Amino acid sequence: MAGMARILFVDDVADWRRLLIGLLCDHGYEVKAVESREKAQQALKEESFVLAILDKRLDETDERDAEGLMLARYISDNYPQMPVIILTGYGTQEDIALAQKLDTRGRRLAAAFLEKAHLDELPGVLAEIVRPQIVRPLRPLFSTPQDVCTLTLSLEPKQRILVRARGLDTFTHNSANPLSIEPAVYSRYADNIRQTYDWRFDSKEIGKQLYKKIFEEHKEVLIGYHRLLGKVKKEYLLHLCFESSRDFLRVPLEFAFDPDPGEYLALKHPLSRFVEGVHAGRPPLSPEFLNDLWDRREALKVLLIASNTKPRIDGVDEEIKALVLSLRKAKEGVGVLCQLKHIPTEQATYERVKEELRECKYHIIHYAGHGRYNDQSPEKSSLFFWEKENCQGKIKPMTASTLKLLLENSDVSFIYLSCCSGSKSGDSVQLLDDDFLGIADGVIYAGVPAVLGFRWPVSDKSAKQLALAFYKSLLRQGNLDLALLHARREVAIPNKDDPTWISPILIVQR
Repeated sequence: MAGMARILFVDDVADWRRLLIGLLCDHGYEVKAVESREKAQQALKEESFVLAILDKRLDETDERDAEGLMLARYISDNYPQMPVIILTGYGTQEDIALAQKLDTRGRRLAAAFLEKAHLDELPGVLAEIVRPQIVRPLRPLFSTPQDVCTLTLSLEPKQRILVRARGLDTFTHNSANPLSIEPAVYSRYADNIRQTYDWRFDSKEIGKQLYKKIFEEHKEVLIGYHRLLGKVKKEYLLHLCFESSRDFLRVPLEFAFDPDPGEYLALKHPLSRFVEGVHAGRPPLSPEFLNDLWDRREALKVLLIASNTKPRIDGVDEEIKALVLSLRKAKEGVGVLCQLKHIPTEQATYERVKEELRECKYHIIHYAGHGRYNDQSPEKSSLFFWEKENCQGKIKPMTASTLKLLLENSDVSFIYLSCCSGSKSGDSVQLLDDDFLGIADGVIYAGVPAVLGFRWPVSDKSAKQLALAFYKSLLRQGNLDLALLHARREVAIPNKDDPTWISPILIVQR
């Protein structure tokens, strides 16, 4: 559909209006709430709705409940294609019979009758009644552009680089020379420069070295890159994908800096990683994925988790609340309904989150809170949650190993780790039988096909800005790597001194 389905809700009690607005918005609907029959009739004349939900008693002085039934009859007579659900706080058998009564045209006065005490049944009722009323566009709104190219570089130390192109141009060849990058060396560089006074200068110098070692020292790579640049109309239409072993995730390829024209590749092109030897149990988020939901008329399910443990991070709950509001409003260009579940810090206990993640049915999980990388035992790198509700009890770590076990049989297609060191990885020599090189590594080995995490700590304000820009772009065009490019630019353009734009690593197992 061209946007969220719009529902008219009529109730004279403000608390009920607020409650239903939240419930309906969380299930992907846009709500117009009014308090009287007169205002409802005016709204019907001015706006379009797919459904009306009416309180049976619209006036406390109306002992015969005539106002709600009069409005239902008005809708039946004037908007015969619009279904009506009647709510009441005290339903009777007579009410149910009245709702099922046929009018002069052979239609029921109401498609459903529901007691307010049973509002937990409303999502199922809506699925049966509203979905058939939604008129979809002639084609999905998420389309794959035909004027794009993807350059994939397979990078392994002391091996020749495999260069592959697809899209507007297609070719495959190997570099003549082996790659001379030592992951441990560049990993130390990346870890240390964040602590330096002029991290931008140091990261640019490392980026120039990486560009030289990958592009300039291998003419096959450089020629192929410029060949594809000549094919696309805009730089952002050339996607770069770096394939490597999990150990190579430590290399800060996001720093790669092209001295001519003098810019980071991560600010010119959609950039992603691919980990060799890892099987993704399901496809990642993409225009095709979203179009498939559209075809099945299913909602894109999003789980938003805030976990503000000690030391407190003031922006954690602010980021999640801002995302809830933004995703509810992000209707332009959305081809599927967006169903949200929000767990604030006060409710995000270890056990609650563990149960939500076990065989999780959400497509997207966004976590905001603390993350910690364990240098000595990377599989113990963790996210953190309170033991009890309302920030009580001990703080419990949820390790990379635990996340892997919880997410193995899930439907999750993308995880956004808005935390410190979410994508930091260790050396493969640290691996034992079932160990993982960090949080993102454990998530990928669980079969989750895409994860975004930060190499360095980032500020609250910038983390929120990046996340909002990322999802705004994702819901507009459907590609994870392009969404990250837009988000990087959103942060970098006003202030390149903010490391938030260079810190993210996006892994996509295509």
